[in-house]
Amino acid sequence: MRLLGRLQSILFFELQIKTLFQHAWSEAEHDLGYKPTTVLSHDQKKRLAFTAAQAWGADQVFDELYKQIDLAGDPQESATH
Repeated sequence: MRLLGRLQSILFFELQIKTLFQHAWSEAEHDLGYKPTTVLSHDQKKRLAFTAAQAWGADQVFDELYKQIDLAGDPQESATH
């Protein structure tokens, strides 16, 4: 049974797929939210959550713009939109 437990810990892992923007945000957020040098105040936690929501929104806008610009590069696609 001990061998099975060891094999399971070797076989399971976490895979995160992120955009470059999400990765940049998660690096900053991890340091601020999970490794602060002092305890965060309620206001600081709220501001961090607000900024996370803004980062999510920015990522959505970048994705939409990328798709629009990418479609604009294809004359056939541009004619249908």
